[in-house]
Amino acid sequence: MSDELVKRVNDLQRQVDNLIKPELGRWVTIVPSLYQNAAVAATVNYARAFVENKKATVILKMTATAAGTITNNIYALLPAIYTPASGASSSIPLGEGTYVDGGVFYTCGVFYLATVTSLPAFGLRVSTITDGNVIGTNPNIAVASGDVFSLDVTFEI
Repeated sequence: MSDELVKRVNDLQRQVDNLIKPELGRWVTIVPSLYQNAAVAATVNYARAFVENKKATVILKMTATAAGTITNNIYALLPAIYTPASGASSSIPLGEGTYVDGGVFYTCGVFYLATVTSLPAFGLRVSTITDGNVIGTNPNIAVASGDVFSLDVTFEI
């Protein structure tokens, strides 16, 4: 192959890789969503991810602009390219976060992996108050406009 053809093939491969893999080595803006039995409209105040080798770190903050459905777990859903490596367990804490319910009920907890609608998802477990259940079910609350969901997680992809 000519050098020019090799260069062109390598350029095309990089373009394909960028479509199916997260960008490596720098912070990038991502588009997460809020979910409680269905998508819940939310303003993404901040959502960034950093991928280094096979380790992803995601930091985000979302403010709900609509209501969720009570008695259902509340999750932050990430883009599919941030799917954790196979074998990742829902029993391993991956980070911490907060849920502020109407500016009154402030909950801190540990985020665990879940899968919701085939997307990587993180649910906030608040074991000090609710014996390890994901917020939304126990304590039994519904997302409401103005509620704030924040997380910081690191996991293998």
